[in-house]
Amino acid sequence: MLTYLIAAAEAPENKFGFVEAMREGGPVAWSILAVMIIMSVGSFYILFSKLFEQNKVMGQYKKSKTAFWRAGGLKDGATKFEKNSAWRQRADDAVKARDDHAKMHGAGSEASYVEDSLAHSQETINASLSGGLQDLQMRQERLMAITGEAGAAELDLHQELLERVSSYCVNNRLVLEEFPKPVISQSNDFQVETTIFTVEGRFIPLLRLVHDLEQEWGLGKISGVEFASRKNNRANRKELTVSISFQQVKRIKSKNT
Repeated sequence: MLTYLIAAAEAPENKFGFVEAMREGGPVAWSILAVMIIMSVGSFYILFSKLFEQNKVMGQYKKSKTAFWRAGGLKDGATKFEKNSAWRQRADDAVKARDDHAKMHGAGSEASYVEDSLAHSQETINASLSGGLQDLQMRQERLMAITGEAGAAELDLHQELLERVSSYCVNNRLVLEEFPKPVISQSNDFQVETTIFTVEGRFIPLLRLVHDLEQEWGLGKISGVEFASRKNNRANRKELTVSISFQQVKRIKSKNT
C-alpha cells in the first residue's frame, strides 16, 4: 500500500489534457475552439428554429382546417386562416389565380391554371421555410467554381443546370425535349458554356421557368428565348415549346498557379 502511494505521488502530471492542449496551442487553438463553438450554436439554433416553425405551421392548419372546409366559398375560407401564415398565403394565391384566369383569354382550363399557380406558391413557401440554406450553399459552390477555387470537387455547372431544369419539368408536368452538351468558348482565364435546350408544355409553367432561370436560381444568364407553336398530328392538338439559350461562366485555373 505504501509503495502504491509513493508511486502515485511521484507520477508525472498529465500534460495531454484539454486545458494543457489549449495552453500549448496558443491563439490558434483558442481561435479554432471559438469557431467550433459558434458553428455548433448556429447549427442548434437553425435546427430548433426550423422545428418550431414546422410545428407552428402544422398547428395553424389543425386549428383552422375545419372552419376552412365548412366555409361557403374559397374567399370566405381563406379568411379562416391566420394572417401572414403559410396556409393563408396558399388560399389567397388560389383566389388570385382564379380571379386572374377570369380576366385572361386563351389561358386554358381554370383548374390547370390554378394548379400551376399553387405549385409555384408551394415552392415559394418551402423556400421561405427552409430559410434559403440550400440556395446559400449552392451559391457558395458556384462562386468557388467561378473563381477557380473549387479544387478537386469542382462544381459541374452544366450538370447542375440539367438537374434543376429536369426537376422543375417533373414538378410542373413539362417535357424536356432537348438538352445537348454545351458549346464551350474561352476568353483569357474564363470559360463560357452556352446550352440551348427546349422544353414543351403549358405557357404559364414555361414562362415561370424563364423567370426562375433569370431571377431565382442564379446559375447563369439567359442570352435568348424563343417560344414556338406546333401541331401534333398524332395527338391532334397544338403544342407550345420554348427554346432557351443559357450561358454559364467559370474561371479556369492557369497551369502556373
